[in-house]
Amino acid sequence: MDESLILLKHLLCWGDEDVLTVARNVRKDYYRSYLSPQTVHTLQHYNSADYKIYNHFKERLEKQIQEFGKSRMKRKLED
Repeated sequence: MDESLILLKHLLCWGDEDVLTVARNVRKDYYRSYLSPQTVHTLQHYNSADYKIYNHFKERLEKQIQEFGKSRMKRKLED
């Protein structure tokens, strides 16, 4: 289970039986392609609104993880 599901479970007062994850269509790292810095810059330019939205919610998630507690989150991830 990842951090976002652990937080959701906590916020909704759910138990372990209320959350189910199934890994499907997971890409293997050896199929992963890497982008050049120029390509990344171009994508960020043309998708700037998407990047702003993504970064906003990434920062919000990181803040919620901090409030939840890093060590507590680590324990939950290991369970």
